This record gives sequence, C-alpha cells and structure tokens, in this order.
Amino acid sequence: MFWQKVCSQQQGSGFITTVNNQKVIVTNNHGVEGAINITVTFTDSNSYPAYVLGQDSKADLAVLSVDSMPSSAIVLSLVSSSTLQLGNPVIAVGSPHGLSGTLTNGIISALGRTTVESDKSGKGSQKKSSIPSKLLHLLIPVT
Repeated sequence: MFWQKVCSQQQGSGFITTVNNQKVIVTNNHGVEGAINITVTFTDSNSYPAYVLGQDSKADLAVLSVDSMPSSAIVLSLVSSSTLQLGNPVIAVGSPHGLSGTLTNGIISALGRTTVESDKSGKGSQKKSSIPSKLLHLLIPVT
C-alpha cells in the first residue's frame, strides 16, 4: 500500500462568466485542488477537459478554462458586492453532490463577518472573511 497512487473522483458545480473577454468557469477550489485531470460536463451532457487558470484556497474559489463551450451556455455577469445591504433577498444555484437543478434562497444576514478558523491542533484564530467582491455574485440578488 505504501508508495501507491490513490485516485479519486469529485463532483462539483460552477458557473460561466466572462473575465477579460474570455469565458471561464468559476467553481470551488476544494473540488479541483491537486487534481490531475479536470473534466467539465455541461447540461447538454457534453464534456470537455478543463484547465485551472487561478485558485484562491482562502476564498475556496477556482477559475477554469475549457477549449470549447456549448453555444447554449449561459454566461452570468459579475457584479460588485458594494451594493449589498442587510436583508437583501438572494438565491444560490448549484449542483451539490451531483444533484442537478438545486436552488435555495435566503437573505443577506451579515456583511464583513469575522470567522474563526482552527488548525489541526484545534487552536483558532479570528480573521476577517474576504470574499472577492467581483465573485460575490454567487449569491444573485433578486429584484
């Protein structure tokens, strides 16, 4: 068992947006971190190899590129979180654990919240949560 490679598969969800005039896929970093092969499957069931363009483990975000994308792919616009207010209604769309068509709703309950992260020893340290404002549209404001 020692020195053997261990392979596993992960599933996740993401969304398509445009950055610098390039269509990219934003997903969770923990789903692609350390991955050797990444494949993106679109709702039309076509799959394409994907490549990591950037990762942020603290925000748990990764940006992927694919060589081809279906023409029916819907591109979401990035918005700034600076206009968010407490109590704003929001929705989140995704496919956790391979479930398709998952949607949930809620409200903005806090902004700039401080979180506690603990290391393996169980000791925690407070730090301010820092989600990049350009990517906060994962929660899509409802009008």
